[in-house]
This record gives sequence, C-alpha cells and structure tokens, in this order.
Amino acid sequence: MIGLLTSLLPSLFSLGGKLIEDKDKRAEFAFKVQEMAFKQMEVLINAKTYPWVDALVKMAYASEQIVKGLFRPVVSAGLFVYGIMNPDMLKSLHELGIAGDAGIVGVFGAFPAWMKSRHDEKKKKPVVEGWED
Repeated sequence: MIGLLTSLLPSLFSLGGKLIEDKDKRAEFAFKVQEMAFKQMEVLINAKTYPWVDALVKMAYASEQIVKGLFRPVVSAGLFVYGIMNPDMLKSLHELGIAGDAGIVGVFGAFPAWMKSRHDEKKKKPVVEGWED
C-alpha cells in the first residue's frame, strides 16, 4: 500500500504540472496531493489492530528510511570488498581494455568516492542555525 501510494505521487505531480497552467493552482494541487499522502500514512500508522501488528507497521516505516539511507554506502563497500576478494574478476576486467578499466575504477572507486562526498557534506554549514548533525 505504501509503495503503491509513493509510486503514484510523482505521476500525479507530473500530470498536474502538464494540465494545470496557473502556477498558484499547480502549487495548490501539489500541496493537496502531498497532504493526501500524509493523511493516508497517518491513517495507516494510527490504525489500531493487535499491538504486534501496529509495531510491525511502525517498524516497516522506520526500516524503509534506514534502508534508503544505508543503501549506497553498504552497496559501495560490498562492491569494494568483492573486488579485493576476487582478483580473477579483476584480471578478466583488465583484459577487456578500456571498458574493463572503467569497471575496475567503478569497483575500487565507489566506496572512497562515497566517503569523500559524505565528508564534504558533513563539513558544510547546516541550513538551520543551531542544527548539528
């Protein structure tokens, strides 16, 4: 249900952007669609069933946010370790020539590039004063 609702939101926004020409009406439409999505999530979260079902729904929402945040670093670190642990794969990539060299750069550059971008992101000043990461 959650995935269906979140997959429909971008198409509703793009449909409203194409059909509604007035900027104020388009913003109002986007606000109403977003408000509808939040109300639906609130109804799902506040629905009372058995306590263990309520806990599972809340854990599903929390885990979705955690998994989205950790997807890129975990996959890039996994690819980096996979490249270190499989020298035969690296030899076969090297034999492909330029495309293989690009693959090697992707294998060994993904995790350090993520670490560098995360470091640069943490050095930036927060948008809201007094808000620290």
